[in-house]
Amino acid sequence: MGRNNVICTICSERFRTSDNIQAGSCGHAFHEDCLDHWRKQSRTCPICRSQDAAYFQLYLDFEEFPESASAQGGSWGGHNRSQGHSSSSSSCSSNNNNSNDNSSSDDYTGIMREYENLLYETGVYREEIEYLNQRIGALTVLNAELSKLHECSDSDVD
Repeated sequence: MGRNNVICTICSERFRTSDNIQAGSCGHAFHEDCLDHWRKQSRTCPICRSQDAAYFQLYLDFEEFPESASAQGGSWGGHNRSQGHSSSSSSCSSNNNNSNDNSSSDDYTGIMREYENLLYETGVYREEIEYLNQRIGALTVLNAELSKLHECSDSDVD
């Protein structure tokens, strides 16, 4: 299984392939249990506070794919599905699809790829925030120690 940088913003845990993930029509995704707990307290989206977001099961596959697979449409190409529809079932599977069906399939694939990118970016930003908070904590401790040393050296001069 590949490295996953996609996290639930309610619990800050990384999503695993085995997790039940719910995605809102507003574009935000959460662990099903986390969202259920949140929805007992509030009917709004935990991130954007959307009042009317509809939630649906999201299926993600975090396996790494060869370079050629990502160049041909990323990890969404036939491995991930939303609301029980696989990417392969939404692509041209019958000979009598018209251009509108092809267009909607392309739109679906594009939207899912963009959604995956947004989830990844959210994880990257959360990791950066965690790192910066650790640095702030370390610098605060260092500043306090330096202030004590400075006070001690000032009292020695008097």
